[in-house]
Amino acid sequence: MKKTIALILVLCTVIVLFSGCGKSAEDVIKDYSNGIIDLKYATENLTGTFNQTKDGVVLDSTQRTPSVTVSGFEADIVNKGILKITLKNTSDSKNLKVEFITKLDNKFGANKEKTIELKSGDKFEEYTVDMSDTYGYLYNLTGIRLTSDSISSGSIVVKKIEVCEGGEGYPEKLSFGAPEVYMDFRARAAKGIGYSPDGELGFWKDENGNLKVMSSLMGKLVLSTGTYDDPFKKVEYYRGEIEGVNTDLYSYASLAQIIKVPDSNILLGMTHLENHVGSSGSGVLGISKSVDGGQTWTFIGEIISHNLGLDVQSGYWRDIGNGITYMDDEYLYVYAIDWATGKNGLSISRAPLTELYAAVKEDKVPLFYKKFNGKWEEPGLGGNFDSVLPQKLGANFCQVVYNTAIKKYMMFTTAGFSSANNSDIALLISDSFDDFTKSEPFAIVPDMYGQQYPTVIGVEGSQTQVGEEFYLYYCHITQGYQGSIDWQLFWGSCEYRRIKITCNTK
Repeated sequence: MKKTIALILVLCTVIVLFSGCGKSAEDVIKDYSNGIIDLKYATENLTGTFNQTKDGVVLDSTQRTPSVTVSGFEADIVNKGILKITLKNTSDSKNLKVEFITKLDNKFGANKEKTIELKSGDKFEEYTVDMSDTYGYLYNLTGIRLTSDSISSGSIVVKKIEVCEGGEGYPEKLSFGAPEVYMDFRARAAKGIGYSPDGELGFWKDENGNLKVMSSLMGKLVLSTGTYDDPFKKVEYYRGEIEGVNTDLYSYASLAQIIKVPDSNILLGMTHLENHVGSSGSGVLGISKSVDGGQTWTFIGEIISHNLGLDVQSGYWRDIGNGITYMDDEYLYVYAIDWATGKNGLSISRAPLTELYAAVKEDKVPLFYKKFNGKWEEPGLGGNFDSVLPQKLGANFCQVVYNTAIKKYMMFTTAGFSSANNSDIALLISDSFDDFTKSEPFAIVPDMYGQQYPTVIGVEGSQTQVGEEFYLYYCHITQGYQGSIDWQLFWGSCEYRRIKITCNTK
């Protein structure tokens, strides 16, 4: 009797261990959240041109492009860039295309694919495919499609697909946490800031160590006190204005990054200005000043404008960005979306910090100079420029930081990859803050709708220097609460999201 009871207990233990949290064995086999897809059992998850057998799925050789699609699951692929595919190929087909969809982007195609070269043989073989350098292979996998060349003889039997850790394609051994929503439209509306931000965020810490956040609301200023988890925890005001702006020339003025002037109570706000004339419009960058902790702001002057003048009627809006900055021991550098005859790019300008600090104390701005042909001699206002970006990447809202863990410069920028997406957020890494032309863009937010205004902050509150862990904040456009997507009303349907980025240097 005791032996019988013991045997029953052992059997029960085996069943429980296999079934996982009380699920039946069959449920576990069909639960692909662990990243193991056994094609012998995936009946209700399969579509395509194939026959299912006891060994797996046999691609239909009568079809021009035999394929099988596995969907209806969600598997974590954070830092899991390897796919292992077990199959037997006795056919004359030489290639198998591997495509995928994710929770962020549920459309096949758009460069989300890799092709593996098949070997011929009568035994099952495991193929290892590194997907980590493939556009969009991040966060949550929701579908895989396998398509072979046409088959005139023999067969291809696919037995198993497995998601595994690893991958050589992740830049600088970085890992990315899954996107998390920290504020949606309804939560913003309850605080009176439903249509904010329409620009990047400015973070700084006050004299008491409180995290302060500056954002914009359709040309108005929003000041908040918050935390990294909840930057807008307490909205101090949301109808702020910048005094001293020439409203006859500029119909819009907002702030983004904030600079603290050493040994003073002065805060400087990089100022985005908009001039709209007829069918054209153009952005200009300036500097505003606060001496009361950001409660009030005064405009003190323009510093950077496009090579194309305000009077040029281009027939479209020429943005300039938020005037994102980088700072070393000698200079303040400012990045700007720039326009010249026949070219568009991201310019970089600079001014000595000593001149900047001295000028703003007298409510003035120093002269900035753009980099052109390798020299810092073109005037910030109207000068020509070299673009710091690769040719294949258009200029957009961005941020540049120095990473002390990997000892390199990182640019986060909104970018349109070759995909069905409106815009993604790309990461570029360089040894220099003023030259990303050789950098290969890596899509860290490959989402099928669109995102804008990437804002980076380190855990110490810096926006120009980060370490092993830091956060990327951004606006993600959604279908909104009425089920529609409207880029003209981006801010009314967007969610505030963030991603935690970790440098695996140890």
